[in-house]
Amino acid sequence: MLESHLSPVDRKIDELGAETRIRSHKDAEAYIEALVKRFGLDEARLPDLDELKSRLARAEYAAVHEPSRRISEARVANVFDKWMGEMSAPKWARTSVSQVRDLRLGVAKILLPHVIRRSPQGDIPDTVRPAEAIYLLWLLEFQFRSPHTTEGAALNPNTAGMPDRTESLRPFQASRPTGETLQRQHSYETARENYFNRHSGAELQLRVTQLFDTLGID
Repeated sequence: MLESHLSPVDRKIDELGAETRIRSHKDAEAYIEALVKRFGLDEARLPDLDELKSRLARAEYAAVHEPSRRISEARVANVFDKWMGEMSAPKWARTSVSQVRDLRLGVAKILLPHVIRRSPQGDIPDTVRPAEAIYLLWLLEFQFRSPHTTEGAALNPNTAGMPDRTESLRPFQASRPTGETLQRQHSYETARENYFNRHSGAELQLRVTQLFDTLGID
């Protein structure tokens, strides 16, 4: 574990999200609130943000105490690919179960060493809690719009660098991007910009609600 490389904000999120820390609904709410602040979400962008937070906190608490309520890595991959299809993203902007798995191993090693559960033998199961599922979707999407991320680099915990202390939103660092990488990034960003231009306010709220439904977040 490389906890010393976490920013104070990320370290706090990792502490709040540890399964041993979530003993009540209020504990789950505190964890979700920290995540929401971390990503700068507010009611200007999502009008019913409080309801979404409550819904995610309920699901998070249930998943901590009922492992059957967790979400498979395969489902996360399927939901991500469906989202990319709705965004009309380039065909290469898709993922796989193995990529989701590799990303989780990197996250467990670098970003959320306490949040991601391990078996007594140290193995990481192939199911995730709801908040982690949302976090993984964000990381998967982020790699396509990071000019410092070459194809596959963000998904390899063995070759990835450490998080940048001054720009902690970048999950992993990689080598300088090639011209082809920048062109691919531009094509993705264009699709992304068009998507969010079409969906804002109540419409974006509906999309997030649909995302929760697809993941099975009650």
